[in-house]
Amino acid sequence: MKRRILLLLTLIILLHTFPLSLWVQADDFALRVGVLDTGILYRHDGLKEVKIEPGENLVFPGYNTTDLLGHGTRVAGLIVKECPDATLIPMVVVSRYLSGLKKSCNALEIANAIIKAIDEYDCKVLNLSFGLKEDNEELRRAIEYAEKKGVVVVAAAGNNKDTESNIVFYPAAYETVIAVNAVDEEGKPAFFPKESYSFISAWGINVPVLSFGFSINPPKASGTSYAAATVTGWVSELLRNNPDYSPAQVRKELTMENK
Repeated sequence: MKRRILLLLTLIILLHTFPLSLWVQADDFALRVGVLDTGILYRHDGLKEVKIEPGENLVFPGYNTTDLLGHGTRVAGLIVKECPDATLIPMVVVSRYLSGLKKSCNALEIANAIIKAIDEYDCKVLNLSFGLKEDNEELRRAIEYAEKKGVVVVAAAGNNKDTESNIVFYPAAYETVIAVNAVDEEGKPAFFPKESYSFISAWGINVPVLSFGFSINPPKASGTSYAAATVTGWVSELLRNNPDYSPAQVRKELTMENK
């Protein structure tokens, strides 16, 4: 009896001395990454060990977030390749009808998806492997809100050819967004974002990606979408090791490493 009382008193002292948070498993501190894309194929063999939460379907509200197009699954695979411990939150902003016809969210709906990912799903990093060709006030405000909340936003800079370098893509063009261009394995730029962008580069040409559907050979893909996913993985790993970093500190760190 005395031994039990002693053990109980010891436990009480320990709980009183150390914050309760220190007793919580490390998984409760997992970095949450919002993947605004086509969804994620949860049962993919390449994602079996990945933490993926249900997220939300903004294209077809009430439906699940299973990927029907493949783009989001490939993006997810590249993110966790760089940061295996990230928790992915799929936010579907592009999908398709059963007929195969695509349906996409408009700028206002994308802005709402950004805010939802922050406020309702507690995401600390957002990956947007797409871009809109027109500026939008609601989208701009959502990006400003992300910065205010300490959330890092990574976006594809656009697959511009050298004759299209005057085309601007949003949200990549916004000042606080980490815009990502794609380079080949030798570091040569593959696309030509508008020069006013403040972007960094990552491998985005013939990148090995997760298969989707029937594929005999290991699939490869090209584009700033996939380069952005890789950078999102870098950002996620950086924040796991430096959870107090602000978005500005993350951008500074990436810029220094990308020189």
